[in-house]
Order: sequence, then structure tokens, then C-alpha cells
Amino acid sequence: MKSPMMKTLGTIVWLITALASIHIGLMAMGYNVLDMAHISQYSRTIDYIVGIAGVISLLMLVMMFGSGCGACDCDHHHR
Repeated sequence: MKSPMMKTLGTIVWLITALASIHIGLMAMGYNVLDMAHISQYSRTIDYIVGIAGVISLLMLVMMFGSGCGACDCDHHHR
């Protein structure tokens, strides 16, 4: 994941999944952000985007740990 494109994709995916998590938490407290923002008509499209982002995020996590952490910029595996 050292390429700029993968870093950008990771950042976008993590932002989407973080916002989705916040939305789910707010829904548990009785707030539906999609209704409040008047974009509930796009909820199916948003569901697809969040689902795809979740799959990509999980794949990136598996790739990072599956490669012995060689894909990240950390230095703990060089010690």
C-alpha cells in the first residue's frame, strides 16, 4: 500500500466506513441523518457505496497483515 493511489483509496474508504459507523450509532439513538439531510431517496445507492467501501477496507486490512506488515510504512518489522 505504498503507492499514492492505494493510500488515497485507503483514506477515502476509511472515511466512508467511519461516517457509516457514526450514522449507525446515531440511528441507534433515534437520529436518521439521511432523513435529516433530505437524501433518504438515495439510501439504496449509499448502501451500495458503504458496502463496497467496507469490502475494500477489509481486503486492505487482510493484505496489510497477510504480507507480514510489509505493505505499511511502519518500521517495527525491520528491528
